[in-house]
Amino acid sequence: TAFGTPTALTDITGNELQVIQDNADNVVIGVATSTGFKLRSYDAADGSTLYTSNNITASGTSHLGNLYGTSDGKIGLVGYTDSGNVVIARFNADLTLDGTFNPNGAPAGVLITPVGVMTSVYDGFVYADDRVYVIGGGSDTDPYLARAFGDDYVTNLSQAPVYGVPGTLDLTLGTDGNGAFQLNELT
Repeated sequence: TAFGTPTALTDITGNELQVIQDNADNVVIGVATSTGFKLRSYDAADGSTLYTSNNITASGTSHLGNLYGTSDGKIGLVGYTDSGNVVIARFNADLTLDGTFNPNGAPAGVLITPVGVMTSVYDGFVYADDRVYVIGGGSDTDPYLARAFGDDYVTNLSQAPVYGVPGTLDLTLGTDGNGAFQLNELT
């Protein structure tokens, strides 16, 4: 099956392309460009274009870590920019940004922020409690893990409640309060 009418994306950054299948069995393609990130979905049966997201503009050249689907039909994106920001975004099934994720962000649905010395993101996943985990590298070449809240979240940490707003960093992860855990600390 041919997917959609050929459309040139001349500013894709290197091999910055990911493909997943969403909950409705559609094909979703995400790309990183010199100005941000963009998603497009196609009907798997006939290849017709279903939805195209607005461009997520980020400062610096963008790099796509991964796309992932959630059990409630959302599409997540993790990546980073050359300017040292981690990017986490969540889309609805129609590829509009999910405004409940980082509702105070600019735009809502996207978290673009530095995370300690973490300067790159290679992969991400949604944990069973809807927190988003991202793994990447730091300016010191060590691997790091960071965590953002996916939904309103309350947990107990050392007998004190931790409240999380969707789309914000969980600063309780790690030892220095910046939300990143240096993985070489596990050895």
